[in-house]
Amino acid sequence: NMVKEALERVGEGFRILKIKCGIEPEKDIEVLKQIRKAVGDEIDLRIDANQGYDKETALYVLNEMTKVNLTEAEQPLPFWDVHGMAEVSQASPIPVMADESVHTPVQAQIACEHDACKIINIKLMKCGGIYPALQIADIAKKYGKPCLVGCFSESKLAISAAAAVVLAKENVESADLDSFFSFTNPEVGVTGGFKVEKDIITMSDKPGYGFDDYEF
Repeated sequence: NMVKEALERVGEGFRILKIKCGIEPEKDIEVLKQIRKAVGDEIDLRIDANQGYDKETALYVLNEMTKVNLTEAEQPLPFWDVHGMAEVSQASPIPVMADESVHTPVQAQIACEHDACKIINIKLMKCGGIYPALQIADIAKKYGKPCLVGCFSESKLAISAAAAVVLAKENVESADLDSFFSFTNPEVGVTGGFKVEKDIITMSDKPGYGFDDYEF
């Protein structure tokens, strides 16, 4: 089923796929091999373990997954294990991204000081809005770390705010802003805003987030 969905998303024009894992290490490895075989070498594959591994398992899985050429591995260890994340990040052949480990600018500072990640996932709904998101990006930049801006299950309105952060900071190198695709009607509550073509979001030139009308 995961291979089938991966092929469907590639057929829709998506060039980056994030694969959820973290429960069964051997199955995770096999799934990634099968997805890579199905989609080819041009598609960017990434994983998110959602805190599912311990240190030893994470290093084993990440070393095995080098065979499928992953771009990054998101939050392999529990959020509280800063020292474990640091060991994995520094030993891993695949760049480790912090997600649940970094909710606030203070946590971003801690993660960077311990070198507990190579990349930071910023989510506006996690950190509290645009201003703390910009602070986290600035902290990461000070330590030479790039960022990704992600999302939860959010409407186009919230996604527009996140996309503005992507455009505002040069060390935000990628975005995972796709949750509105899961809505039965992504336009619910809003009129206008950004445009989407395949996997590209193009922001509006209008003031604010570019929406014409809101319904609450």
